[in-house]
Amino acid sequence: MSSQKKTNVIGLNDFKEEQNIEKRKSDRYLVRDFLRLQSSMSTNQSKDVEVIDISTEGCSFKIEVNDSKIKNELKQTNFKVYFGKDTYLLLLLHIKNNRLVVENGKKYIIYGCEVDKEQDSYLAYVKLLDFITEYICQANRSIKGVKVSNL
Repeated sequence: MSSQKKTNVIGLNDFKEEQNIEKRKSDRYLVRDFLRLQSSMSTNQSKDVEVIDISTEGCSFKIEVNDSKIKNELKQTNFKVYFGKDTYLLLLLHIKNNRLVVENGKKYIIYGCEVDKEQDSYLAYVKLLDFITEYICQANRSIKGVKVSNL
């Protein structure tokens, strides 16, 4: 009788995917905790949104649907990234897709958007994301339970 030894093999792709998921979680925590984000989803009204993913190409975010003024057939929206009470970076987002979801009994629309790269504010947006990425790489502490360290 020969005994077979079981070995656990972790694929490099699985490891990289796990690291990418953790990095995206860290990015989201940093963006959510330090920046206020709003989108104008109806006429003359901006609402706070929660970012799901963010990159130089675009972002996805969710917004609670508690009134009929929010329309899921929008093609674009203004997106404000607040750094203080009255100062913000204004971006134009082109909505590529959306879907209705229910989480904990609340309705949300999740939007997938592309950032308009022709806007004057696009360069500042890219530099902001570069800063966030570098900050996360250099940080050696926990952000809301997600360990962030140099890899």
